[in-house]
Amino acid sequence: MKKIIYLFSILAISFLNSCEGPQGEPGPAGPAGSTGAPGQTGAKGDAGTVNIQSTAWIKVTKELFASSYSTEDGLFSTNIGINGTAIDNITQKTLDEGIVLAYNRVFGSPSEVWLVPFDYYHDSNHITYSLRLQPKKAIIDINFSKAIDPQTYFVDEEFRIVVIPPASGARLRSINFKDYNEVKRAFNLKD
Repeated sequence: MKKIIYLFSILAISFLNSCEGPQGEPGPAGPAGSTGAPGQTGAKGDAGTVNIQSTAWIKVTKELFASSYSTEDGLFSTNIGINGTAIDNITQKTLDEGIVLAYNRVFGSPSEVWLVPFDYYHDSNHITYSLRLQPKKAIIDINFSKAIDPQTYFVDEEFRIVVIPPASGARLRSINFKDYNEVKRAFNLKD
């Protein structure tokens, strides 16, 4: 008799283990546990350093803009190469991992500074300023949607290039790069 009960017990256990059914709904969340003890303060990390370089404000005369104006292939544009020590230090690594900024202002109007690229409309002409970069080279391109009279259109302008090489530990995310005054404060740039 013991053998029969033993045999039925083994069969019942095997039968119950082989049963499968649909997954049940998850139960309600349990109460939150207590806050654990704070961990140890980590060692202070090395200070991040960023070797920011910038050109001074570089004046581009209306005569230079006019002499660079081109209407080739039905495109209306001018481009100006910007030079300076900061430009000479632009490397491929800077282009791949760093930041290069260009700012523009009309000569004699220091309070209105624009981050390049930007665009605007003047007498239904769409004007676009952009920045082309290569190692040791910065070129400002100005494109027009229709022809202009280069002798009367241009005014003296200034450009400034700011080169931020790749850095470890630099906190750059909180800087509004469109705000030239904020960039000046963040990197201690002098006008």
